Amino acid sequence: MAGNVRAPVVFVISSLNELAAVARKCLPAANITNITPVQPGEISDQDETKVLHSAEVLFADLPFISKYIYKAEKLKWAHSTWAGVDTIMRHIDIEKPPQVLLSQGGTAFTDLMAEYVLGYILAKEKNMFGMYEDQKNKVWKPEEYKNPRLLSNLRLGILGAGQIGTRIGTFCKAVGMEVWGMTREAKNNPDLPLDVYKTTKDLPEILQSCDYICSVLPTTPDTKDLLSGDILKHCMEKRSVFINVGRGTVINEDSLVTALR
Repeated sequence: MAGNVRAPVVFVISSLNELAAVARKCLPAANITNITPVQPGEISDQDETKVLHSAEVLFADLPFISKYIYKAEKLKWAHSTWAGVDTIMRHIDIEKPPQVLLSQGGTAFTDLMAEYVLGYILAKEKNMFGMYEDQKNKVWKPEEYKNPRLLSNLRLGILGAGQIGTRIGTFCKAVGMEVWGMTREAKNNPDLPLDVYKTTKDLPEILQSCDYICSVLPTTPDTKDLLSGDILKHCMEKRSVFINVGRGTVINEDSLVTALR
């Protein structure tokens, strides 16, 4: 009977201070324990013992999810506060996957990341970085502030047009930019939110055609070093601006330095 259902034992372990309060609001019947990390990726021995022997649900930062998905005796559901999955995948034995439901909170960061990318593009195009430095130095250079490009004349290429990438694209489309999205598989639905969809095989065309390139790619075998080597030579004609809000493994440092030169 519903009245006899036992409340789940939930542990919250996160640097997000409000997460436990949100969990209690959403799950008023749950038995929720909030644990504050003593440092990133670490809790006290006493708290760890509680998690290992009692946790049925775990809302936590990714290092704790990776640490306890095999060790917590009663764990049934683990939800990561982080958007990425590469850290946890390094701890999963494909031959013996954990008997735990795994989920992640990537959508929680969509608007934050979209605002960041749009804000950077605006600051770059309107020379806000230079004007800020001039203001600090009490210098006025009106000739350097003339004729900024209109965003409606610019094209943004998003590498990884998933939930976060699509949100970035819709923000930038709202100010008039044309937005291309790169996905693993072709998309031909005219109702999709971005202007143009390309696949990974079209990467040279995307780099050659877009004024801004924004990578939202995770670390996977398919994305590692995707932009390494000489492929960024395709950006030279437009002198594209590269914004990376995904994983850094998409390009190695030597390739990036070579492209900048």
